[in-house]
Amino acid sequence: MRLHGQHIHGSPFQVPLNMGAIADDYTRRLAAAEAAGNSPDLGGAEGCGGDFVVVTGASSGFFDRAVNLVGSLHHWAPGTRIIFYDLGLSRVQAEDVRTWEDVEVRAFPFAMYGQHLHVDENKTRNGVQGAYSWRAPILINVTEEHKCMLWLDAGIEVRAALTTVIGHIAADGHFFVTNGWPSPNKFTHPGVMTWFGLDEDKNLFVSDPAGGRRNEIEACGGIQGYRRNGVMRQEILTRYYRCLMDAECAAPEGASKMNFRQDQTVLNVALADYRRGVPLDSPQYFASLPHTARKYWEHPVPKHEFPVREDGTFQPCDKGQVEILESQLCSDMKGSS
Repeated sequence: MRLHGQHIHGSPFQVPLNMGAIADDYTRRLAAAEAAGNSPDLGGAEGCGGDFVVVTGASSGFFDRAVNLVGSLHHWAPGTRIIFYDLGLSRVQAEDVRTWEDVEVRAFPFAMYGQHLHVDENKTRNGVQGAYSWRAPILINVTEEHKCMLWLDAGIEVRAALTTVIGHIAADGHFFVTNGWPSPNKFTHPGVMTWFGLDEDKNLFVSDPAGGRRNEIEACGGIQGYRRNGVMRQEILTRYYRCLMDAECAAPEGASKMNFRQDQTVLNVALADYRRGVPLDSPQYFASLPHTARKYWEHPVPKHEFPVREDGTFQPCDKGQVEILESQLCSDMKGSS
C-alpha cells in the first residue's frame, strides 16, 4: 500500500475477533439481500417498498459515457427509473436526454451553492475540479424523495441485473464498493483529517496490542447506494454532506489532484470517523465495509496486497475488471463525471 507517498506493508492483525458471529450475520445479510432484491416490493416496508431509483449526472464532456450507462441500464434493468442531473450539458445534449425512456432530467442548481461546487475547474478553489461536491446535495435530496437510491458515475457500465445490488441497499441500508486503493493513502489530504478532528495514526488505523495496525480498502465515491432510513444514510451521508458543503473541507488549502481525490477522500474519512466508534469485532463494523471487500476480510492475516503500481497509479478495469458482486458493474474511473 502507499502512505505519504511511500510503499509499506501492514502487520499481521492479532486482536481476537468473534468471526463466528460476524460470519453468521454476513450469511443472514446475504440471504436478506437476495430475498429483497427478488421481491416485487424490494423488501417491503422495511426495505425499499418498491421505491428505488438510479441517479447519475454528466457535463458535456462526459455525455458519450452517460449515453452508454443509460443504455446499459435499459438493457439490464428495464423499467428502472433514472434521475439524470445536467451538470453542464449543451442545449442539444440536454434535449436529447429528455427523449430517453424512464429518464427524468434535472438541472443542478449551481447558483445555490459555493464556488467549490462548480464543475469548471477554472472557477473552483485551488483548481480542484469541483471537488465533486455537487454529488453531496444530489444524494441528500434524492434520499429525501425516495426510499432507496443508487448513484452511478457516468463512466460506469452495468453488465448484469442489479437485483443483488438493490437487495443490499434494501437489506443493509447501503451499498459501497472498492476501487483497489487502501485507505489512508497518498490522497488522504491532512486538511480533511483536521476538519473531522481526526489523527491519521490514531483514527485511520486500528491498533493491535501486539504492534500491528490494520487499515481498510477504500470505498469508491462513484458508486454509492442508500436507503433513506439506513444507518449509513444517517452516519456517513450526513458527514459527507457537511464536509463537502464547506470549502475548507471540500477543497482544503494546498489541495491538488496530486494529493487529494475530492469527494472520494471525504467519503473514506467519513467512514473512518464513523468506524472509530464501532467495535472492530462487531457485525456493525463488518457491515460498514464496502461489499466487495467483505469476502477478503479475514483475521489474523497480513495486510492485503493491493494492485497499486510502483508509480502509485491504479486502473480498476485491468486484469479482468473490477468485480462487484460477481462482476455486475465495471467502473472506468477516467469516465466518471
